[in-house]
Order: sequence, then C-alpha cells, then structure tokens
Amino acid sequence: MGNITFSSVTSVLFQIFGLVFIVTFLCGCFYFSALGIYRLFKGKTKKELLEENMKLLKENQQLKEKNAEISRRLEHVENVIIQNERSQIESRSNTQLINAGSLKVRSNHIAYIVSQSFEQITNGSSRIKVIHYTDSTNTDSVYATFESILEQLDGNFMMINKNQIVNLLEIDKIQGNELYLKKVRESFIISDARREEFDLRISRL
Repeated sequence: MGNITFSSVTSVLFQIFGLVFIVTFLCGCFYFSALGIYRLFKGKTKKELLEENMKLLKENQQLKEKNAEISRRLEHVENVIIQNERSQIESRSNTQLINAGSLKVRSNHIAYIVSQSFEQITNGSSRIKVIHYTDSTNTDSVYATFESILEQLDGNFMMINKNQIVNLLEIDKIQGNELYLKKVRESFIISDARREEFDLRISRL
C-alpha cells in the first residue's frame, strides 16, 4: 500500500465535490425542465389564475364605469336637446298675443309698424297705425298709439324714430343710420335721439 499524501487526499476530495456538483446540477436541470413541461401541459397555477381573474375583474369594472359615464353624458345631451326643442315649440306657440286697437295679433308675426301719416308723408300725428307682417304682404290698420302697442311688446321691438317701430329680429343689415328688414326693400331711419339705445339693444341680441 502506497503512502497517502495531503495532495492525494485533496485531489480525491475535489473529485468527490466535482462529482456531487455535477450530479446536483443535472438534478436541478432535470427538475426545472420537468416543472416547465408540467406547467406547459397543466397550465397556469391556481395563484396565477386568481391574479389574472382579479385583473380582469378590475378592468371590467373600469369599463363599466366608463360606459356609465358615457351613458350619463349622452342622456344629458339628449335632455338638453329635448329641452331646447320644447322651449322653441313653447316660444312659437306661446308668443305674446297683443291688442292693437280692436285687433289681436301675435307679436312674432309683426315685422314693423308705422304711422299711416308717415306712409303718406304727413306730420306723423295720426293715431292710425299700419302693421306689416313677417309672413304676409297683407297689412292691418288699427287705431292706437305707439305707447299702447309698445307696452305690450317684448324687448325685440323698438321705436327707432317717432313714426316707426321695428322688430329687431327681422333686421337684415345696418348701414350708418339706415337699417333694412328682411323682405322689405325700403330702408328705415334710426333717429339720432334713439341711436345710442338702438346700438345697446342690438348688442344684447
């Protein structure tokens, strides 16, 4: 039997450790490979499935909230549109019915009113007033004062000179002290005394 030396013992130990390491490494590789193959065929773990389910539930809740918000906005827009339509219908149907002498007429049908004397180029003192309409070429003559008529009309009407009341909503264009109404060829004169009030009223329309 030969002599056992320190170097020979060390060499043997390294060989044993190397062998153990290789075996352990191979076992580890085999284990993780087997685990990967197992997961591949078995699918995800219960924990992973639960986490994914929670994530999907959260995303679904967010989508529901967004959908609810969009529905609320659409409902609001629809309500606004319906309300505007109702207001327009009510405005058309409930337009003020005014008394002009013995005549009753809805104010939104009036384009302008003039003194009969003005149409005849006289002094403007006549109490007979001629009503011109927005939707007709017919006119009506009534016995009334501008004051009694104006107090019944809303803010869309203005007496622009001592002989004429016009519906400001019917104005087509303004050139200096002259204004033109829709469907009316003749111009209307804004008096200097009423110019400031006229500009203010127009700016508020």
